[in-house]
Amino acid sequence: MKSPKLLADTASKLKEVEDLIPKVRVIPDKLKKKLLKNVAEARENLARLSKEVTVDNVELARFLLRISSKLKEATVNLKSEGVKEYVKEVDKVLRYSRAARYDFTNLALKVKSAYRAYIIGLIPYFILSGFFGLAFAITALILMFPVIISVRGMKRRSSMGLFLASVSIPIPLVLGALAINYGVHALQDPSEISSVAAQLNIPYAAAEGLVALTLVLGVIELISLSYAAVMFYLHRHAFL
Repeated sequence: MKSPKLLADTASKLKEVEDLIPKVRVIPDKLKKKLLKNVAEARENLARLSKEVTVDNVELARFLLRISSKLKEATVNLKSEGVKEYVKEVDKVLRYSRAARYDFTNLALKVKSAYRAYIIGLIPYFILSGFFGLAFAITALILMFPVIISVRGMKRRSSMGLFLASVSIPIPLVLGALAINYGVHALQDPSEISSVAAQLNIPYAAAEGLVALTLVLGVIELISLSYAAVMFYLHRHAFL
């Protein structure tokens, strides 16, 4: 595989950047410490990754080497008016170094599993929202747009997709918990089953099955979205 060598070369290039930063006079001392910390982390990330590669992503490895080389050139030629842009470039290299683990190893499978859990958890939410009052139905309609964008963004591992998923998950989690609570209590209360049967004009057995289905959907929703939320947080650096 070519990727390990390219990643090791990238780490070496970042070490050169580390050595250059203290010599750049236009960078304030306080900012130098932050930049050195970020560059050091990026270097360590890539150096460690060069020994853990299981997916030979040569194109990305070359890209990382290229942006690291550009960062070195920017460090050498840095002017006072370009410091803000330089800080952004360092941050970009750091973000790429963190996300690279998901492109050169099988860690991407964990992100995909979280993505699938997110979709699986949302399906019961949109089914159940119509059964728990007008407020939840309207909320589901409002969430439809950000959810669609988040699903597309998550597939591309975009930070915006992650953000939208994070703000979309809490309300479905609440509805999942309500569905479980309602299902558990309703199945123990024949009068509630009879009430459902009367309202929907269906047999008692069908109403009991519908309440049980509500409980099952609530469990699927709560477990899937809880898993997705935890995994998204643990693997947040996968998103750029």
